[in-house]
Amino acid sequence: MNLDKLQVSASIRSGWQAIDLGFLMATAWWRPLALLGVLPALLLFLPLLFLFSAAPFWAVFIIWWLKPFWERLPLYYASRRLFDEEPGLVATLRQIGSIYRRDLIPGLLWRRLSPQRAFSAPVTVLEGLKGKPRSERLRVLQGKYSDVAMANQLVCFCLEAITCFGVIILLAFFIPDDFGVDLHDSVDDLTLVGEWFYSISAFIAMALVMPYHGMAGFALYLNRRIELEAWDIEISFRNIASRKQKSASGGVSMILALVLFTLVGLSLPASSEAATDHDRDSAKQLIEEVLQGDSFGQSRSERRWRFNNWFD
Repeated sequence: MNLDKLQVSASIRSGWQAIDLGFLMATAWWRPLALLGVLPALLLFLPLLFLFSAAPFWAVFIIWWLKPFWERLPLYYASRRLFDEEPGLVATLRQIGSIYRRDLIPGLLWRRLSPQRAFSAPVTVLEGLKGKPRSERLRVLQGKYSDVAMANQLVCFCLEAITCFGVIILLAFFIPDDFGVDLHDSVDDLTLVGEWFYSISAFIAMALVMPYHGMAGFALYLNRRIELEAWDIEISFRNIASRKQKSASGGVSMILALVLFTLVGLSLPASSEAATDHDRDSAKQLIEEVLQGDSFGQSRSERRWRFNNWFD
C-alpha cells in the first residue's frame, strides 16, 4: 500500500462525509463496478429464472440473498483503483474464486442480515481476516461509525425500493395497450407475467444501487483507517521530507559543480598564468554570487527594542 498514490485526500471526515465520498467514487467508477457486480449475478439469475419459471420471485430472492458476494469484486477493484492501479476487469474476474470463498458459510448464514455489512466487508475481502482476529478488528473499526453504517444500509435499501418501483412504472409506461399484457388479474393479484415483470425490475434496481452501497461502506472503512493510522500526518511528513531532499540535492549539486570548476581552474598549465588568474577571479566571483543567493541564506540587519541590563 503506497500512500503516495492515494487518489483521495487523506483527511479525516465525518461519517456522512465519508458516505458522500463513497457515492462519488461509485459515480466515477460506476461502469467497471457495475459490470463486476452484475455480470456474475446475471450469469446465475438467467438460469434461475428458467428454473423457477412458475415462481420467478425465488430467483430474485436467491440473487438478493447472495448480494454480499456480488459486492466483493467491486470492492476489490475499488481498493486497487484507490491507489492508482489498473487491475482490469479480466484480471479482477480471475480473483472471483478466492474472493468468494472467504468466509463462505458465515457470509451466507448469520452475517447475511448484518446492518453493517458494507462496513465489515473490507476486513474480510481486503485484509483476509476471519474468526477472532476479524472480530477484534471490527471492534476497533466500528466503534465510532456503527450508527452511520446502519443508516447507510437503510438509505440504500430505501433507494433500491424506490428505484425498483421507478423501473416498473417506466417499463409499464412503454408497453402498448394493444399487447394485452396484464400485470394484475381481476382481484388485483399479480399474474405470472407480472411476477416476471417485477422480478426483472428488482434485479435492475439491485444492479443500479449496488455500487453505491458497497462504496459507501468502503469509504467509511477507509475514513476510519485514516483516523486510526494517521495517514494524513504520514503523507504530510513524506511531502516535507521529499521537498527537503530535493532542496538538499540541488544545493549539493551546485557545490560539487563549483568545486569541480575550481579544480579545473587550478590544474591549468603554468604558462597560462594570466588566464589562470582571470579564471580564479571569475570562479571566486561566481562562488560569492552563489553564496549570496537564496539557497545559502542572506545576511540582514534587524533593529529592535530591548531592556537594559540594570542589575549588572
